[in-house]
Amino acid sequence: MQAGAYADASRTLLGAEQEDWLAGQLRGSTAAWKFIGQGVMFAQLKAVAAPLAAGGGVFLNPDQWDGYQPARDRLYAVLKGDATTPAVGNCVVLTGDIHSSWAADLTQDPNNPVVAAGGYDPANGAGSRAVEFITTSITSPAIPDPSGSTAALLRSINPHFKYIEFTRRGYVLLDVTRAKVTAEWWYVDTVESPSAVETFGTAFEVATGANRLAPSAMTTPRADASPLAG
Repeated sequence: MQAGAYADASRTLLGAEQEDWLAGQLRGSTAAWKFIGQGVMFAQLKAVAAPLAAGGGVFLNPDQWDGYQPARDRLYAVLKGDATTPAVGNCVVLTGDIHSSWAADLTQDPNNPVVAAGGYDPANGAGSRAVEFITTSITSPAIPDPSGSTAALLRSINPHFKYIEFTRRGYVLLDVTRAKVTAEWWYVDTVESPSAVETFGTAFEVATGANRLAPSAMTTPRADASPLAG
């Protein structure tokens, strides 16, 4: 449950000036997609599930947006819109930091099953306002989870996460068109020595106007693709 300092509306990850700038940029953008590249997980991550009306449950890591609930609520207010400002759609949050792979629907109240009351339906993604793709690290280890049991437990508590993988290292590749954004997780075979071997892990996409994730597949390389950065 968020209480005490964690419920203090004056605490912010971005600072008031940057927070206002982001809100203005999102509301004023005419881009097909709005990407927010930032440092720590935006989606809620809980050890005990509960809707906001019942206290919100128990959060695992206050050193990410879960420790700044009022600030995150202000950004959700931008995404939702109101009587004077339209909702902001087609927003994709890109995150690193946590040394593991995650894909999430972004919803303000993920453990509330009543969509009409601001909740979220994990079966079809209704109630999601945006999506988040979190890349694993290149070499740094995360939580040992060879059987996937820890990831499975977290997904059972946090139904807005569609993918969690702790053990493999690599990167996320984005394929962006006007119709959709596809994220692919690619993993290297070893970080102990130089190697050119990599393996496709999984892919998720968000279609324009959907604001929620769907399973996807590996994209086909484009013949006119720009050269890789040196």
